[in-house]
Amino acid sequence: MAFFLWGRPTLSLVVEEGVYKGIKTSLETWKADVGKEGFAILEHVVSSALSPVQLRELLQADHERSSIEGAFLIGNLPLAFFEESLDGKVPYVVEYYFMELSGQWQDADDDGWFDAFTDGNGVPEIYLGRLKADNAGISELKAYTEYFTRNHAYRSLASGYPRKTFTMAAEDVPTLYRTGTLYGLANHQDIALRNSEEFLKQLANNSAELLLVSAHSDARGHAFPEKAVTSFDLAQTKKDYGFVIMNNCSAGDIATSLNLMTAYLFHQSRALLCFAVTKSASHHYFNKYFISDYLSRIPVIGRALLTFNRDYARGLIGSDECEFYIFGDPSLSLSMHIDPSYQDFEAESARKGSHIFDNSYTYSPQEFFRLGAYYDIRYHSFHPERRGTYGSWFLSSKRPWGDLNADIHASRGQDDAVSFSFYGRILEFYSETDPGHGQLAVSVDGVADGTIDFSAPRKGQVLLYRKEWPENGRHQISLRGLSSGAWFVVDYFKVFVQ
Repeated sequence: MAFFLWGRPTLSLVVEEGVYKGIKTSLETWKADVGKEGFAILEHVVSSALSPVQLRELLQADHERSSIEGAFLIGNLPLAFFEESLDGKVPYVVEYYFMELSGQWQDADDDGWFDAFTDGNGVPEIYLGRLKADNAGISELKAYTEYFTRNHAYRSLASGYPRKTFTMAAEDVPTLYRTGTLYGLANHQDIALRNSEEFLKQLANNSAELLLVSAHSDARGHAFPEKAVTSFDLAQTKKDYGFVIMNNCSAGDIATSLNLMTAYLFHQSRALLCFAVTKSASHHYFNKYFISDYLSRIPVIGRALLTFNRDYARGLIGSDECEFYIFGDPSLSLSMHIDPSYQDFEAESARKGSHIFDNSYTYSPQEFFRLGAYYDIRYHSFHPERRGTYGSWFLSSKRPWGDLNADIHASRGQDDAVSFSFYGRILEFYSETDPGHGQLAVSVDGVADGTIDFSAPRKGQVLLYRKEWPENGRHQISLRGLSSGAWFVVDYFKVFVQ
């Protein structure tokens, strides 16, 4: 995927004029740091009176002129709001407005809140990060200056965080996240909590590069049965984490004074960046795929989220709402991507040999860490009417034609697809042939790689596709149905780690 056109990735830096002078020195250091990492910067100093429409137009112009891949907003800059109905429902902050630059956003009742989106495909053009401390309950300039001091220390490897992941979840919240896929099972801790006192104690007494918090929430606190953890409580608690993912409804509402985002980022904290949503929504697909499929593979965090958002908008991920955004510097990367001394635990621990993944393979933490790599089979659809769903796929079992475990996954829906993520050097795809079966288009790591024809005499476990690479690595293959009515089936994938 190309993120820029003219040789260097470009970011728009938009700073409110009221704080610019006070943090200019910090910004010069930051620009030097990102410049060493290959970024070009388009800098804008603007008034806080700028409207959301004007800010979006500025980003649209930068994208058209310089193909910016992202933007970093600092200060009391305009927020856009969206209301899902006109019956008085409270609107929510919608950062997607500044990332999706081609569609038309409408305000039917002219109340200053958008209520409809048309003419665009919903696929964002850029990523966005924001720093906003004017409502954080502390000195705004002090908050920014201290933030950029630790940003510089992290980028220059002068300071860091324990290479581990730490998950804290309320007992009544389902856990689907895969944070352990970053640094291995030995460097991952997962705690289920029953009360606010234990939450604050664990928060203060632990340290990790990545923290994931999962609890029912609003902008000012996390809910627990006896007593909520408020943003004020969090502001008084020491926090030694680099990156914070909040699996919490409305935790990203930065319009609220002393909100969760500001408490995690600016108060007694070493944090560099937070992920959150601004509304009540389902986060399952974000938790299930973002960390293991995107954050661990794509160096720049903004790029990782942009790629995730694009795949979600195109129907590659699922139908849950995933309106996550970044509070902090979107050009940052996890230490695994910037520290030359880091050793990828996959490369160290991957078991050599061949591994078979049947069509109904599901994630198993034990099997994942035994193999030392992440594997996942995902069924979905590219068809406009079925996008974001399971499509027409179904499991057919007790078959007599020699299929592995006597079952296959099958569909005859045009544009229905299967994607397989894996780590290895050689990939083989086996399936069942039949004279009445159709064809699948093959794409590997986003690049078209021919077609697979299933129309041959009926037989199970036929090798239909093979791909080799010079060395072990992470890859993804996608197979998409080319016609409607003709069956195409999936039996199993075989991966060779050498």
